[in-house]
Amino acid sequence: MKDLEAFKVRVKEYTRQAHRKLDGKLATMEDLAVTIGFTREALSKKLNGKSLLDARDVRNIVRGLARLDAITSRSQAKHLLDLMDVADFEPVDWDGEPLNKLISKSKVDEAVIDALPSEPPVILPLASDPAPIAPKHFQSSISGFPLRRKWLIILFLLLFISSITLYVLPRYRLIISPRDACSIPSSTDTVKDIYTSATCKSKQVMADPLHAQDSYAWDQNDQCFFSGGAYHIIVPKTSFVSECFAQEAPLFSDFALQVDMTIRQGGSGGLLFRAENTDTHDTNAVVYRVPIDDNGSYNFYLGEDLPCNGPPVGKDWCRSSQNAFHRTLGKKNTITVIALGNTIYLYSNGQFVDSARNMFNTTGHIGLFANAYHNTVEVLFSTFKVWTWNSA
Repeated sequence: MKDLEAFKVRVKEYTRQAHRKLDGKLATMEDLAVTIGFTREALSKKLNGKSLLDARDVRNIVRGLARLDAITSRSQAKHLLDLMDVADFEPVDWDGEPLNKLISKSKVDEAVIDALPSEPPVILPLASDPAPIAPKHFQSSISGFPLRRKWLIILFLLLFISSITLYVLPRYRLIISPRDACSIPSSTDTVKDIYTSATCKSKQVMADPLHAQDSYAWDQNDQCFFSGGAYHIIVPKTSFVSECFAQEAPLFSDFALQVDMTIRQGGSGGLLFRAENTDTHDTNAVVYRVPIDDNGSYNFYLGEDLPCNGPPVGKDWCRSSQNAFHRTLGKKNTITVIALGNTIYLYSNGQFVDSARNMFNTTGHIGLFANAYHNTVEVLFSTFKVWTWNSA
């Protein structure tokens, strides 16, 4: 039975573990696509089930992974074929480039067997077997102890075990307590509780400093680029918005997104999430945006403009009454968006700002954006984090 999702996950895992031969940097899905003669978009559509992924494509992907040294054994290659119910390669394929450099499973097994000791292992008796007879010198040494000394030894052992127990158990409780404290917020939790629960969860699935391109394959073009240890988004005077997606990031449903944002010139910026696709030219695609400008004004664009609850400063725009934003150009704000079902919560620098409700999309792609008002805008982003909610 085909398992496209497992196949996609494996392909991405293998690719991200590989290194480019030219510059030594981590490989990306774009590197894999180029290796097998696809565009990144075409490969993404096939892996996401939006276009046909046939047996020939699967074999080409396996060959591409071998060429990138992303897989190193025949068992890994065969596992990928099995996930998609694709027949094994012919012997002539295994003997040709690039599959001939993969280590065969039989050779690995032989190497392991050769490394084993020549003497047979000692087999310990099972619990049901009669207890083995202790060596005579051991028996004599025990039986030679006076009764009082035996009791002293037993008492010492009991004290030793008790001290170990008292030392270990409190530390075990300290280890597990923070995880237990991060439970899913209930309907009665306050917005502060929701923020704390989101950002203290142990399952942080992304922590990207945004210093340079990485395995998440952020858009890179004239409007989205890395420079000076940050991700820059430019909006020219001729445009109103520039959207930049993490093309290879997973799709998220209930989550918390957080990023450090600095508006260097005009306009506004913020987080993209639950996007229907990553095609910035598809004007009909649903995408959620929460823009914030250098005056601390914000709004919710969740498939459509929604009213916010703060003091209005214009059509569909509000301003935080809690001074949660640093309202100065060049000043960093840490923006957090938490999506739980149909409720979206906005926080700035750890303070709750506002919330809105919408159910256009429940899952989708993530990214960053900048908005302009007939002027050139530049926004810098760094330290992008994602948490997902635990199911228990």
